[in-house]
Amino acid sequence: MSQNIQTFIGGFAKAFALVGRSTILVDCGPKGNSFTMEKALNDIGIKPSEVSLIVLTHGHWDHVGSLSALRVLTGAPVLCHKNAAAALEEGWGEEIIPRTVPARVMTRFAPKNTEKNRRPIKADITVTEETDLAAYGVAAKILPTPGHTSGSLSVITDEKEAIIGDLIMKFPPLKPALSLLSNNVDDLKASLRKLLDAGVQNFHLAHGGMITRKAVEEILAKSSR
Repeated sequence: MSQNIQTFIGGFAKAFALVGRSTILVDCGPKGNSFTMEKALNDIGIKPSEVSLIVLTHGHWDHVGSLSALRVLTGAPVLCHKNAAAALEEGWGEEIIPRTVPARVMTRFAPKNTEKNRRPIKADITVTEETDLAAYGVAAKILPTPGHTSGSLSVITDEKEAIIGDLIMKFPPLKPALSLLSNNVDDLKASLRKLLDAGVQNFHLAHGGMITRKAVEEILAKSSR
């Protein structure tokens, strides 16, 4: 069984679809992105009812904003890391922790944790360890990859392609680099090494395009100098 990765560009963060016997959505983009994703699915011949699972790489607003609408549209269960699930159920999402000055500036534009913005979301499935996704119609697995947040995870296909959320970010004209936001930089680096050890060849970023294994190795080497 094989599948391809479709990238949906909508709003601030990319979302993805793994298309095999069924379709798994990975992330949902910010609020208001559900129409864009529904159209993108239609464009590749996928009906919303053919979505078997929605996976969240972590619980930040630009990745979960359209979750409620897409869950209704598809009827699919939602899977995330246990730590992200706890934060989402509280209604705030996971904490945004900038590690650089530019990141502190960027986060000023993120939605604030106020009662007005509180939207509790309850995940259907939570994980804390490697999890096979074959039961949902794709040849892929979940791998917990903390560091951007404690509830971050990545999706690795059998073809050694990985969707890694925000572990690495690329904002043109800058080169790809370790995430500007991190609750633990050591965990972030360890997660990327774990993906390399798993044999991943191509890394799909929510902020940026696709980068190669060599690029990730170079980022890690530079960060240790």
